[in-house]
Amino acid sequence: MTNPPSSSPPQSGAHPIGAVRFFRSLSGRLLMLTVLFVMLAEMVTFVPSLAAFHRNWLSERAESAEIALGSLEDAPTDALSERLQSNLLMLAGVRYVALMRADGSAPIQLASMSDLVPTDLPTVDLRRHMPMPAIETAFATLFSRPGDMIRVINTSKHFPEGLVETIVVQDQLRQDMLAFGERVLALSLIISFITGGLVFYSLNRSFVRPMKELVNHISAFRERPDDASRVLRPSGRRDEIGRAEHALADMEHQVRAALGQQQRLAALGAAVARLAHDLRNSLATAQVVSERLGVSDDPKVRLVAPRLERAIARAGRLAEAALRYGRADEAPPQMERTPLAAAVAEAAGDALAGFPAVMFNNRIGTDLTVQVDREYLHRILVNLIRNGAQAMTAAQDTLKSHELPMKFSASAYLDVDNNCVRMSLADTGPGLPEAAKARLFEPFSAVQRADSTGLGLAIARELARAQGGDLTLTSSGPEGAVFDLAFSGP
Repeated sequence: MTNPPSSSPPQSGAHPIGAVRFFRSLSGRLLMLTVLFVMLAEMVTFVPSLAAFHRNWLSERAESAEIALGSLEDAPTDALSERLQSNLLMLAGVRYVALMRADGSAPIQLASMSDLVPTDLPTVDLRRHMPMPAIETAFATLFSRPGDMIRVINTSKHFPEGLVETIVVQDQLRQDMLAFGERVLALSLIISFITGGLVFYSLNRSFVRPMKELVNHISAFRERPDDASRVLRPSGRRDEIGRAEHALADMEHQVRAALGQQQRLAALGAAVARLAHDLRNSLATAQVVSERLGVSDDPKVRLVAPRLERAIARAGRLAEAALRYGRADEAPPQMERTPLAAAVAEAAGDALAGFPAVMFNNRIGTDLTVQVDREYLHRILVNLIRNGAQAMTAAQDTLKSHELPMKFSASAYLDVDNNCVRMSLADTGPGLPEAAKARLFEPFSAVQRADSTGLGLAIARELARAQGGDLTLTSSGPEGAVFDLAFSGP
């Protein structure tokens, strides 16, 4: 008993890895599509060419038959032997030929075994040329059976106003058409591969290769985005690929800048966490000292001791919050109903403690309350008021004039349309430069003084938005700057 052949896994040589990878790539698909489309174009032109070959072949046979028939013009048909007629028809390549004169006289005929010629044959009229019937007839000949015949009618070229009727066996015509098709197919393949190769080479060089270089560059940049040598240098092309190169180069520069800033912020965060840890320890000692000052016999000391205790306690909480933030564990805001005028007065007292020349005008009604986190609100107001006081003091020192008014005012109202409370904080400082306004609330981007970090306004807006509000610059000019602080809900 014969064992069935075992199915073995395909050998790797049957499908080379390189060939499979090539035809799965953009270049391989481009080559295959180019060859396919050229072949389709050749097929579209092949069908009319085959019909034209069919028509020309029948036309040549009809002309040859008419020449053979010309030998009977002066001799009666019965004067020729049947063998001679057959020889003439064989030389012409037809089975039957007849000339029908325009005057209605008897036709001149030349036939070989005419009694075997069917009368219901498919007819081709060469006097009229219609593309679709010609194509259908040509394909009917391709699929004809051996011995099938076809009737051909054409205008006589040697007998004026006469018609020549010819009957042809299609065997030789079918063989000639198949040979013609093979030649056209071989030529089409050659043209397809040559055209495909040229188109592939030009497209691959102009488009595919630059795209592959872009992909390779993106992969390399993804591995080492911090490596400046891997940033794309545009080739200078002005087409879509050139625009893609410029866009990619800009994006890579932005990514590298963002990564650099992220690294700097990470280092800054670590440094702040260490400083906050040490500061918390120092503030614990200061808290003990401030408590002892509260029981001092000096009335002035006892007067300022509570404010000092509050400032130290608030600094301790800030240090603790900085440590929690470094662990991404900062507590959410604790919202509570807060009298706005009292909160502003307390923040102004702390912020302007070192600026005795700055006058503060609190025009907020004592009955207006807001739903906020008291600690967040205090930090926001201290940052805004201290920034204004520092700007006004710096401007006065620059102008060397003590007559420059240094005033800070706060007002608030209920915005019914937007369902919020808006507070306006205005100073009489020199205003902000135009270059600083665009990135005013970004960290480290709006530093105007050597002793400033550029974090105050960024922190203030972040705290305002954490409570559902916002902080914006309303106006800025020689008459001063005005900030708008909004609190969500009345």
